[in-house]
Amino acid sequence: MQPSDLKAAALELITERGGTGRLPVTGCSMEPMFREGDVLDVLWGGQRIGWGDVVVFSRTGSLIAHRVIGRAVRQGVPSVLEKGDHAPGASWIPESAVLGVVIRVGRKGAVVDLQTKSARRAGRLLAFQSRLAWHIVRICPGRPPAWMRRLSGWLRERLRERADGKPEASS
Repeated sequence: MQPSDLKAAALELITERGGTGRLPVTGCSMEPMFREGDVLDVLWGGQRIGWGDVVVFSRTGSLIAHRVIGRAVRQGVPSVLEKGDHAPGASWIPESAVLGVVIRVGRKGAVVDLQTKSARRAGRLLAFQSRLAWHIVRICPGRPPAWMRRLSGWLRERLRERADGKPEASS
């Protein structure tokens, strides 16, 4: 069995059995929400996917954690539009490709629960802002308008304060 086949088999087994697992963050596509070195707690398996949730899926052999910014049935297949908070592009993936949902993030010993009411609201707000930015970039490529840059900066600052300040208690 090739290493890639073994990895695929392990992922299939994990998602079939469900439960939670830990995933280290690499890359910057979800900054400032997730930063390099953070650890994500992922609920593996067939849970309901909501607008604004951060989902984990596999692309070219790597696990990716991006936010859901849209849902639709495309060509008869239930799909989600995924985008990194800091990434310019978005793509549609079938819901069946989603391996899990991020439920908590750990940073420097602190844990932020993403399932609280306020965290879910923030996720939906970020999904709205991300979807709006994606449409603007598609319509008029180049530098985003000043109001969009200000809104993005304000949201990033609030999230940074939340992540670096007093985290919500984990359940």
